[in-house]
Amino acid sequence: VFSLGVPVDALFFIGNQLVATSHTGKVGIWNAVTQHWQVQDVVPITSYDTAGSFLLLGCNNGSIYYIDMQKFPLRMKDNDLLVTELYHDPSNDAITALSVYLTPKT
Repeated sequence: VFSLGVPVDALFFIGNQLVATSHTGKVGIWNAVTQHWQVQDVVPITSYDTAGSFLLLGCNNGSIYYIDMQKFPLRMKDNDLLVTELYHDPSNDAITALSVYLTPKT
């Protein structure tokens, strides 16, 4: 049984990993290989998109964060998901929409 502890706004797959997101700022990821849920607190989420193995999160603080789901990266010191800031809006405006397209490999 999985409980994110907050309402789930979106539930989708990236590869073989099930992802649950909440606007409150929580991300839950089920890794089918290890049979393990990883729950991570982030800044409140206002938009999201996926691109290949990447999960991109637009947040209310003006930042876009990403998680590379293919690597399912965990920080060694505390076993948290490795969430990386990709962009920060200088005026701190919320990122309310994301649309990502990766060109096919040639």
